[in-house]
Amino acid sequence: MRVALGVAVVLLFVGHAAKLYSIPFVLDLEGIAYDARLCLTMPVGEDFGPVNDVAPEKPLTHELMLLPSREGMFMVTATVDTLSDEGNVVRIFSIPVVVGPAQPASAPVPK
Repeated sequence: MRVALGVAVVLLFVGHAAKLYSIPFVLDLEGIAYDARLCLTMPVGEDFGPVNDVAPEKPLTHELMLLPSREGMFMVTATVDTLSDEGNVVRIFSIPVVVGPAQPASAPVPK
């Protein structure tokens, strides 16, 4: 019985890894493990779903919040997939993020 249960659990994870289906709990764990190795978390702005009513030549605003746990240079990559009558265009943007040493808290300004 224990062997069958073990095989079932392994097959469950193999199906998730092969992208046959998605297990939300495992996706959360993968995200936490990835953020821990990278030392940079993105608590706000990670997902930006499809937008259908975008006016031509108008900016599309999106905000990110990055929380680094160490100094260093990080790269944030954004992919924009545009679908129109003429076809599909994918643009990839790489944005460097440089994190310096923490600044000491400044003393309050006397009034």
